[in-house]
Amino acid sequence: MRRTIKPTDPCLFDYQNHVERLAGRETALDRLNDFIDWDFFRPLLRKAFKRRTQDRGGRSAFDEVFMFKILILQRIHDLSDEATELAVMERLTWHRFLGVHVGCRFPDKNTLWDFKQSLINTDTLTACFEAFFDYIASQGVQLKSGKIVDATIIEVPVQRNSRKENDMIRNGDVPPDWEKPENTAKLRQKDTDADWTRKHDRRYFGYKNHTKVDQKTKLIESCVVTPANVHDNQVLCDLLDPEDGRLYADSAYRSDDIQARLQKMGIQYWVNQRAYRNKPLTEAQKRTNKTKSKIRSRVEHVYGSMWTSLGGMYQRCIGFKRNANMIMFGNLIYNMHRLRYIQQGT
Repeated sequence: MRRTIKPTDPCLFDYQNHVERLAGRETALDRLNDFIDWDFFRPLLRKAFKRRTQDRGGRSAFDEVFMFKILILQRIHDLSDEATELAVMERLTWHRFLGVHVGCRFPDKNTLWDFKQSLINTDTLTACFEAFFDYIASQGVQLKSGKIVDATIIEVPVQRNSRKENDMIRNGDVPPDWEKPENTAKLRQKDTDADWTRKHDRRYFGYKNHTKVDQKTKLIESCVVTPANVHDNQVLCDLLDPEDGRLYADSAYRSDDIQARLQKMGIQYWVNQRAYRNKPLTEAQKRTNKTKSKIRSRVEHVYGSMWTSLGGMYQRCIGFKRNANMIMFGNLIYNMHRLRYIQQGT
């Protein structure tokens, strides 16, 4: 007969003993928390998160950095606002990362939504991504090696539109039925900025995260977000800088026009050769591509890390502005973890 273990009555010191047991176990969050100076982001966050003054009454607002760190946890674990509210209250390892305990006041899902929306409306997440390079420089990390450019597809919830509706959206119009008073809720749930693309005989709906990665450190230096149907090479020059030195990329970026433009910028064009119909690559070109690909493939490590360790890259936001900011936020979180790994090696 199977015996069931009955829970014992809680003791006064049970919580304390449990916390002490966890104290001896360091997690990746603890290492990140000890490495990053979170006050670095406070001036940028304060501009978007307006505090309520005491003379107006009511509860005091939550600390900006505290809320920012909750968004990081939410992104890493790919949680909704409601699931994040519950996890913040019950996970003790999160409490240690946030610097709180069970007796503290925690934000609800509406507070999380309002704070996140404030950051998006003011493009604060983009500003944090760009400002973080000052922090990288303060750690003595130099980004002066060659650059690798690539793009990855960011999927969003698929829109079940008719072909006629999709044609109207691409022309910048809104289908008349969506603007009817009874369909206002439907219109709010329609992403008219995302688009379709095809890769490896599969169709994807969403956006593209175009990134420039430093060859040596694998840090994301710059990024551009576009709808998924925009070709990779259309935003290449927006990512590059004359000081980049050498560019590594796959054959999708192969173009005589691009090569001429990069030569004017003083950038060496180390892009893989492309085979054409009835004109296969020579053995010399294959050897050259293999040499280039050993470096170019390092960008795949970046995307692999974001998929496996940082909550993936699927987005549940609607609209270009929200998705662009949250994609940029994901790039920032990756840079935080990558910088810690470079400096600490664990």
